[in-house]
Amino acid sequence: MESYNITITKLFFDQYNNKTFDDIIRNLLNEKVDGVLIATLFTDSVIRLSQELDRNEIPYVYVDSNIEGQHQLAYFGTESYDAGVIAARLLTDKISSSSDILMARIIHSGKNDSNQGKNRRRLLSLSERNRIYRKFA
Repeated sequence: MESYNITITKLFFDQYNNKTFDDIIRNLLNEKVDGVLIATLFTDSVIRLSQELDRNEIPYVYVDSNIEGQHQLAYFGTESYDAGVIAARLLTDKISSSSDILMARIIHSGKNDSNQGKNRRRLLSLSERNRIYRKFA
């Protein structure tokens, strides 16, 4: 990106530890930046960061999942269902029909719950309600 006179600084955090995300936010806000690309794992922290960026008129884009009601320029992500279908196809193409598959789900809750996880559960809940409604309608 140097040929475009753009400098990119990557800031890393532990996706299972909200405090590490909050720590990099403090560091980021002490820097002069022209724009921010944000992974939206920790909703409350991302909203606080977004509000601070809005106050400083710094544009930002969300990656991974959207947070409604903010002023991001854009959101880039994959629909979870579509990503699951692709992953399942890739997996089943590479294993034999007699293979065993372990499916596991890591559940985070409380302060460390991810925005994408909350959105999945909300959509699943809506989907289940619609399915039940159709069954009895």
